Amino acid sequence: MAQVLRRISTSPGLGPASHPPASVLPVTATRRQALERLYRIVPRIARPTGELARAPLDHRQGFVLSLVDGRTTVQGVIDLAGMPEEEVIATLHRLRYLGILTLG
Repeated sequence: MAQVLRRISTSPGLGPASHPPASVLPVTATRRQALERLYRIVPRIARPTGELARAPLDHRQGFVLSLVDGRTTVQGVIDLAGMPEEEVIATLHRLRYLGILTLG
């Protein structure tokens, strides 16, 4: 898990360019606690189904979105996706940024 915690990244364009890549950030107790809280959050779809068809998503983002059912935690979505953990987390953050889902 420590290796994964060191490599967690965010979606491009979702933060100031001055931030160092997540892979160079140390795994601190605070960072570990934040990730553990993230894993327990239940993402929920925030838009009507009709609007989702027009959302600017690629097939992988659409797949991750299809796993969001309002009951499954972020950790559950990661487990179901069969994709790299970093990619699933970045995708969930992008979907949140687009207003498609809420985290929490």
